Amino acid sequence: MIKQAKPESFFMLTPEIRDRLLTAKLTAAEWRIWCYLVSLDPFGDRGAKYQPAELMLQCGVKKSTYFAAKAKFQKLGLFDFKDGTTKVFNLQRERIESEHSGDSQQRHLVESEI
Repeated sequence: MIKQAKPESFFMLTPEIRDRLLTAKLTAAEWRIWCYLVSLDPFGDRGAKYQPAELMLQCGVKKSTYFAAKAKFQKLGLFDFKDGTTKVFNLQRERIESEHSGDSQQRHLVESEI
């Protein structure tokens, strides 16, 4: 019998994000933090509150490493952090939706020219 994975065990990883992550040359600690954060909001459709202390404990990182990774991820356009509430938004969904809306706008323009 094949064991089915739970839906919450999946997350979205586009080729663009994969390439961005690989060229960013993340450290092992940054990879652990990225995995932790992306698991909180796998599809970028709801955002998620989290406790930085819990993240640092689970990922085995120091405070300075956490804040450096957070700044790096924001600069790379991977996550948007809302300070004060410690909420993170995975920006992949936003990027994909804008790409698809651009595709549909281009199709509409092409169809209207015909």
